[in-house]
Amino acid sequence: MGFLILSGTVRADRPLPLPDKAKKAEASRDWLEACRCYDELLRKKPKNAELREAYARCLRQLQLVSRHNDSSYRQTVGKLKYEDALTTYDQVVKYLHYAHAERERVELSALVKQGLTEVHLALNDPVFKRHYLKNVQSSAITTFANRVKSWPVDKVSGFSDAKALVRKVIVQAGDDGLPTDGPLASALVMEFAAGACNGVDEHSCFLTPTHLTLMQSASRSRPACVGIVAKEDAGAKGGFRVGYVIPKSPAAQIDPQIQEGDWILEVNNEDVEGLTLDEVTKRLQPKANTTIDVKLARAGDKQDQRTVKLTSSVNNIPSVHGELMGLPDGQGYATYLRINYFAEDTPRELTAEIERLKGAPSKGIILDLRGNPGGVLPASISVAEMFLSGGVVSISQSPVPEHNRPAKVESPGPHAAPLLVVLVDAETASAAEVLVAALKEGRREGRTLVMGQTTYGKGSVQRLITLKHAPLDKTAGIRLTVAKLFSPSNLAINGKGITPDETLALDINALEAAKKWLAGIPEMMMEMPAMRPEGPKDDVMS
Repeated sequence: MGFLILSGTVRADRPLPLPDKAKKAEASRDWLEACRCYDELLRKKPKNAELREAYARCLRQLQLVSRHNDSSYRQTVGKLKYEDALTTYDQVVKYLHYAHAERERVELSALVKQGLTEVHLALNDPVFKRHYLKNVQSSAITTFANRVKSWPVDKVSGFSDAKALVRKVIVQAGDDGLPTDGPLASALVMEFAAGACNGVDEHSCFLTPTHLTLMQSASRSRPACVGIVAKEDAGAKGGFRVGYVIPKSPAAQIDPQIQEGDWILEVNNEDVEGLTLDEVTKRLQPKANTTIDVKLARAGDKQDQRTVKLTSSVNNIPSVHGELMGLPDGQGYATYLRINYFAEDTPRELTAEIERLKGAPSKGIILDLRGNPGGVLPASISVAEMFLSGGVVSISQSPVPEHNRPAKVESPGPHAAPLLVVLVDAETASAAEVLVAALKEGRREGRTLVMGQTTYGKGSVQRLITLKHAPLDKTAGIRLTVAKLFSPSNLAINGKGITPDETLALDINALEAAKKWLAGIPEMMMEMPAMRPEGPKDDVMS
């Protein structure tokens, strides 16, 4: 969702309902808080068009403020010649037009219109005005802003037309009394470029040199965390509980007694009551090597409280953890495999865990993808292949040839199991959803059951595109949606998510439910054929 520089927030004594909190944050121009609130609401109502529009609106404002609060970006724009800024704009528009996943979103007149929208937002933003319009009369700014808001774009039919329109807008700015002989002209052109990117979808955005470097670094690194994953409590009093503890994480190593279902009361001496799940999650995911205090209470006894001190770690948390778990009523064992996120070496790590455990008696596999935010898509495809004997893993639609083809199983999966339970929740996203859809629809061996809550609903692929020839001191870039992803039966993932076969209430211990299901399957049914309808053939195309 673009770039979000996260920080703490101050909570009122009496927390507002989330919709009111979102509106209040937007009205006070607290764009980060507004984005958090609208994102949380969208997770509960992903099809609500009004919420999605509000989130997109606040996200663009947040990106604008972040862009112009970046001193390195302002310095770059200050030295950027007007003609060079126009060249950069031309590059950005061409990348969007040729590579974005949805052609209707990147029609040239639409891109220009989004650029005009961004310029209008900038002209009304205190941060932009402070840096570029400090001594300009407000009447001149208002006059030009009104022109920009109603500027016609019906005659834009080619790249040269788009560039010419931007020139006319800058000339008009000078005629209306704005100082276009200085850095403002280049700054306005770059707003056209940023607007074209930021307006096409919530996952695409223009990247300043600083943000491009941060994203490139983030794509290569493992995420940091303390190891506690929160979930909302479905009880009448609400609150937050420990969803699960990531094995080998700081939380698991420092206090092995932290259990699923424990209450989360405070983080760094701040009561979590009234916060959103997203806010609690962010507090439990500080930067690497940051220490936080987490106050917990034992499930079933809120008076049994203790505070644990946890330091966020990166290097010691593998992407995969496996162990053998006993089933209820002495019904044997299950092979538990948890994938925390998808990195390039996740398939290798998963294979190693399966090989380590395969000598032990196991009735089936529990594949835990709860809280998995996604990551490297090819790694997810490779993991899916391990459990499938053939067919389509995922369907990708894109104007970019390398992304416009279905991913298929190249060879039969070596790790087929008679019984497979896949655990998911609302935080299971992106590449993890691709794996869930593939296993739910494409697995023909034994029985497969997806349990939990409907997944997040991010079915798209983004690429970081470097503007290699951009006439900037440091290279800028674009985070661009280049493909839409579909399940093997061609069902859209984006905005919909994957619906589980068995939906669990939030207060249900999902792992215990999975073990109970496995224990209840009679031995003689383990060799039965799959209980799935016939899926798509290998030649299914988008």
